[in-house]
Amino acid sequence: MSGQRLLLLGNSHCFALTQALEAAGETWDGPDVTTLAIGTRIFAGVELHEGALRPTTHAARVRFERWNADPAGLPVTGYDAIAVIGLDFRPILAMAIWREMVWPGLPSLAQVEDIATHPAVLASEATVRDGIETALMRCRAAQVVQMLKPVTDCPIFLIPTPRLNHKAKWSDMPRYRGYGRAIKLGDGAAIDEVWEACARRVSRRIGARYISQPTETVTEDILTKRRFMRSEDVTLDTPQGPRTVPDVSHAN
Repeated sequence: MSGQRLLLLGNSHCFALTQALEAAGETWDGPDVTTLAIGTRIFAGVELHEGALRPTTHAARVRFERWNADPAGLPVTGYDAIAVIGLDFRPILAMAIWREMVWPGLPSLAQVEDIATHPAVLASEATVRDGIETALMRCRAAQVVQMLKPVTDCPIFLIPTPRLNHKAKWSDMPRYRGYGRAIKLGDGAAIDEVWEACARRVSRRIGARYISQPTETVTEDILTKRRFMRSEDVTLDTPQGPRTVPDVSHAN
């Protein structure tokens, strides 16, 4: 890809790919990379005007001034490829659905004598997929792709937020609960299969090319291997006061 230009748009997960490309550059003559990582919520304050992304809110302007050479705007034309990363395009959506719904074919259902006693709602797999796809079509990543499509002919790649660190299966944080139970019950592969199918279908619908997380980085179907994740801890503000927990959501 020597001499070609790549634009990375997204949230903090952009930096994992940026670092990987920089490291590969020591042995591979890769593309010239431009990165704009300003966060999912802050991207709501960005508009496309005359072929350039421009900040419309104070928060967006602050991020543009920090990460973009020209804080007035970032042209999106002239690139050989654009990658949209994260921005709520994330596998955790499938887990969120699984915590509320189960569908025929899940290994865990074979262990239930009376399905009427199951705490989750029984739904068809088609209903589950519709729920995930509806959420993905509304996410910021899909909005950004659809905003870019009319002004560029270059391929747009859609890269999801990485699966959580393997430590997530022991997490007591509400948003991460369920991973350990899903793995123990044998539902991990089915959950991941539903996610991948939905991600590919939505990508085709909006005209993007989906790039799945490399299989060699995945463990237990729905988590990321330790060596591909950050080991740092993060401090959370809770009603009981500050609490330090492993950062299970950022790839390294």
